[in-house]
Amino acid sequence: MLMCRRWPHAALAAATAVFIVYGLVVGDFNPALQLPIMVCVYYLVTERSPLWSAVVVTGLVVLVWIIAVATTSGHWIGPNRLGTVAYILLAAAVGAVSHTRRAYLEALESRARLAERMREDEARQRVAAERLRIAQDLHDITAHHLSLMHMQIAVALRLLHTRPDEAAEILGRLQDTARAALDETKAAVGMLRGGDESGDLAPTPGLRDLAELIDAHRKAGMRIDVTTTGVVVDLPPAIDLTAYRIVQEALTNAARYGAGGEVRLDLAYGLNTLTISVANTVAATVSTRARPQFGIIGTEERARSVGGSVTTRRDGTEFQAVSRLPLHPVGESWQGTS
Repeated sequence: MLMCRRWPHAALAAATAVFIVYGLVVGDFNPALQLPIMVCVYYLVTERSPLWSAVVVTGLVVLVWIIAVATTSGHWIGPNRLGTVAYILLAAAVGAVSHTRRAYLEALESRARLAERMREDEARQRVAAERLRIAQDLHDITAHHLSLMHMQIAVALRLLHTRPDEAAEILGRLQDTARAALDETKAAVGMLRGGDESGDLAPTPGLRDLAELIDAHRKAGMRIDVTTTGVVVDLPPAIDLTAYRIVQEALTNAARYGAGGEVRLDLAYGLNTLTISVANTVAATVSTRARPQFGIIGTEERARSVGGSVTTRRDGTEFQAVSRLPLHPVGESWQGTS
């Protein structure tokens, strides 16, 4: 049996040779000699490909049948001859069932391994996407608050000797800005930790906080003109956060690279799209290459993550960024009635 498992072809050839030699010498077939042939046929069909097994078994049946007809008397389809062939075919059938079952189990195992790899890949992609989102949040938070603090410090220094009371008020707002930066950074880092700390975190910012954001920049000396058109609707949390971060990043870039002119912020609510347009003048000394590429890339990635898009344009000393975000999650839409 061990030989049949390790070398099925050689074992089958040896068992068949003994069976045939015995039949030629004695003139009859010994049923006991059929057992090794059946075992070898079973292992051959189980271990080898179906096509090759069919060729070998067919050749074996033809060979045994010819020898049986040549060495035994009686009708050429007598019971002894049919029995010999039937035993071989029975062993082949059992081996085919075993081969099919093994192939089925291997296919199930392969599918299970593939599904596990897909789950692992999906988990890694989710982790990577979450890391990117948190990195974008941290970039937006630090860039915005540091830029705002820089403007507040500059204004306070200009007023320190001429209007000390106003300078002191601005420094007080500077402390509030620093505290807000720490709170938002803590909230972003807390998302990494999860657990019980999440209950102490501030709510996610959205367009409802836009007035406070704009007011902080105005108090720091920035001139901002805000226009809202269309029917204002509540946005899904992810889109609401994305819209807020886009405006925040645009104001940060305007403060960092602007020439001190007015910033125009337009919010246009359409049927299915919110269009955010931010335009500001850029200092003549700022080249196109000096634009905040990381911030723009981050803004584009944020917009794409919710099914939106961002286009930028520079015309002389004016820079404009137009973001289009869906009012509903991707795949959903609202159709008005006429």
